[in-house]
Amino acid sequence: MRACLGLVIGGCMWGWAPAWAQQSEVRPSVVEPPKFEPAPVEAKPAPVSETAPVEETEAAPLTPPSTPPAAVESPGAPAEEAPAAEKKTAKQPIIPSPPPEARPPRHAHAADTPSAEFAPPMVSAPARPWAPPPGPGISIQGGGGVVDFARAQMQVLTRTGGYWDARLVVGTRRVFAIETAYIGSAHPMMATELSNNATLIGNGAEGLMRVNLPLYVDHAFITPFVIAGLGWMHYAVNGADVMGETMANSDDVAVVPVGGGLSIGQGHLFFEARFAYRFTYFNDLLGQVSPREDNLRNWTLGANVGYVF
Repeated sequence: MRACLGLVIGGCMWGWAPAWAQQSEVRPSVVEPPKFEPAPVEAKPAPVSETAPVEETEAAPLTPPSTPPAAVESPGAPAEEAPAAEKKTAKQPIIPSPPPEARPPRHAHAADTPSAEFAPPMVSAPARPWAPPPGPGISIQGGGGVVDFARAQMQVLTRTGGYWDARLVVGTRRVFAIETAYIGSAHPMMATELSNNATLIGNGAEGLMRVNLPLYVDHAFITPFVIAGLGWMHYAVNGADVMGETMANSDDVAVVPVGGGLSIGQGHLFFEARFAYRFTYFNDLLGQVSPREDNLRNWTLGANVGYVF
């Protein structure tokens, strides 16, 4: 019984195995390819020309293939339709685009571009400050004023008189300057033994050392100064013969002038005011009446005008 069942089962297995093998060879297992969805393609319109209008064609809808792309054929549309459309598009004439507008560089500013409306401002060079002319400054000046004796003995014999002078100054623009001058004077006489027309005339010269303090304001200048020096003066009685022992006819004396003043000018012209006091030595004009050597001391106050180079 067991032997019979074994034979039956063995025969069945032998008869079924070839059929299963044949079926596996005929029907291989099919592996479906992965599905992909193509990206939507935007149709770009071809450039339109006025000479050759382009016919608009509708693009066929794209369907994802159920089989690999190589084995899929789109139904109802020939495979060469797409290349034909590309050929039509390639035949269209190419029209060059107009050149871009010229634009200024990015770093350029609107104010840097010259135009009629926005013209760049004209900047003038700064004015140079005024400076005095070069050189020490040489001035020629002249003037006059009042003069009077300082001692009572001469004040009794004479009245207040006047003086005149001419001066040359070297160094008006420097701190230290040298000054030379001619000076003359006239005093009316009041002595009883002399005539009414008698006059005491003086003529002399002097050399001075001058210390300046020049101050400039634009084209104007102000210069205060002090002076001191040595000089000589000759006095003589004019218009009458001296009688008796009251006065001598003439006398020569040594003078030591000291004083100061102020110069104010514009450009080359200037005005100067000065005061001077003169000490006198070796005078004997009064003779035996008053033998003192300081009887002829005097002071002057006056003004000058001049031109400085």
